[in-house]
Amino acid sequence: MGSSDLIVSQLNNNLLTIKLNRPDQANAFIHPMSIALLDALSDAAADPAVRCIVITGAGDFFSAGQDLNEFHSVDHVSYQEHIGETYNPLILALRHIEKPVLASIRGAVAGAALGIALACDLRIVAEGTLFTVGFLGIGLVPDSAVSLLLPAMMGLGRAVQFSFTNTPFDADQALAWGIANRVVPLNDLD
Repeated sequence: MGSSDLIVSQLNNNLLTIKLNRPDQANAFIHPMSIALLDALSDAAADPAVRCIVITGAGDFFSAGQDLNEFHSVDHVSYQEHIGETYNPLILALRHIEKPVLASIRGAVAGAALGIALACDLRIVAEGTLFTVGFLGIGLVPDSAVSLLLPAMMGLGRAVQFSFTNTPFDADQALAWGIANRVVPLNDLD
């Protein structure tokens, strides 16, 4: 799959749908996919035909976050450099874009993808979706704005608990805690 296939964009009636497109890997991010999403957001920001943006995932998942297999293929990984080139610019682009951005979430969302979803203006979530912070499970502190946005939405105590334990929480909990704006049946998500 080429980098141009990692993100699929479709404009329909001024609504741009950006689809994360690695369904066989739970839409886990690799470097070229992060850059492609950043490019798609930059193009959307500059295009007057785009009035609203929806970010979603292909297949059964929003995204499992960073594909850790990408890091196994290199000798030295600087997480700080990786985050500085990928997730930090993505989160800033989402927060600064002057058009509404909605995350359409199904299946699972974890790690850096959780940060991307939290950085969107609204989150519509399918029933049965599970949210996992995920970072501490791989020995990292939460990044991708999760450490800022998650406590702001669900409260510091809950954010610390779910960060430390990596316990998933569901769509109804996300709605009750202010993370989800609406929970809908899976068949009604699109």
